[in-house]
Amino acid sequence: MKWLTKWFRGKTQARRTPIQNSRPFRPTIEALEERQLLSASAVSNFGNVSVQFNLRDDGHLLQIIGQVQTDIGSGVQGLYQGKNSSGQDVAYRRQNGELYQYTGAGWVDLSGLGATDTVAMDKSGAVFFTGGSLLIQATGAGVGGPYGSTVLTSSVQGLYQGKDAAGNPVVYKRQGGE
Repeated sequence: MKWLTKWFRGKTQARRTPIQNSRPFRPTIEALEERQLLSASAVSNFGNVSVQFNLRDDGHLLQIIGQVQTDIGSGVQGLYQGKNSSGQDVAYRRQNGELYQYTGAGWVDLSGLGATDTVAMDKSGAVFFTGGSLLIQATGAGVGGPYGSTVLTSSVQGLYQGKDAAGNPVVYKRQGGE
């Protein structure tokens, strides 16, 4: 029996040493692929007329006024719901690298400053887009009012659509390495 007691005393538990990580953690940013909605809807309200637009997944844009639906074209890359300074709903479409606003009388090109690279919107309904290195806000059109856009800043390197903690849309810009 003594041999058993000596045998147990001779055994010590091996201490485990933590494994050291030879590489420090360095967070990185990676580019994601461009994502687009398969279908979207937007509404424009001018006077007593409400116009609904539906973008199909094949790029066809449908216009609905009352009970009449019209296919108004293909090749549409995005459909956005915004608001003008009067708080009215305004529809925007991106097609062939240009941003257009529906004015009640038709579509008006807002991209006179260059091709529209990226479009994003925030929870207030403000629509922003980039044209080259310019950050531009679509200002919408009130009933009988002007339509158009305002250049906010230059030297923008990226515009990104995101969501806040509550799931509301937010806009992020990258400018000067920031």
